[in-house]
Amino acid sequence: MTTICYIVLFLAFASTLNYTVNATPGQVKIGLQTVVPTTGLVHFSCDSGGRFDLQRNQVHEWTVPSDKVEHCFSVWNHTSCYFNAYDDSDKGHFSVHWIVEEEGFYRSQDNLLNWQLRAQWGG
Repeated sequence: MTTICYIVLFLAFASTLNYTVNATPGQVKIGLQTVVPTTGLVHFSCDSGGRFDLQRNQVHEWTVPSDKVEHCFSVWNHTSCYFNAYDDSDKGHFSVHWIVEEEGFYRSQDNLLNWQLRAQWGG
C-alpha cells in the first residue's frame, strides 16, 4: 500500500475511536474495518466476535482474552479467508487493528501507524 493509503486508512479508523470498545486487564481489543471497493457485504464469523457483516468503511470491535487465539473466517465476492485476529504474535499488545482490502487483511499493532499484510483472500 502507498503512504497516502496508510494516511487515509489511519484517518478513517481514527475517526471511529470515539465509539470504541474498551478492554479490561487480561483482554485485548480487536478492531476490524473493511475498505474493499464494493457496495457488497463482507461476512465474518469469529470465535468471540460472533457473526457479523460489514459494508465499506464499517467497523466492528470486540474484546478477547489475552491468553486465547481468536480465529476468524471471512467471505467476500465468492472468495474466502481464514485468519487469526489475535494470536501469540500479538501478545503484549492491548489492541490489534485490522483493515480488510481487496488484496487481503492488514494488521496494525501500534496505534494504526504500521500495517502488515497478514492474510490474503483465497488463502
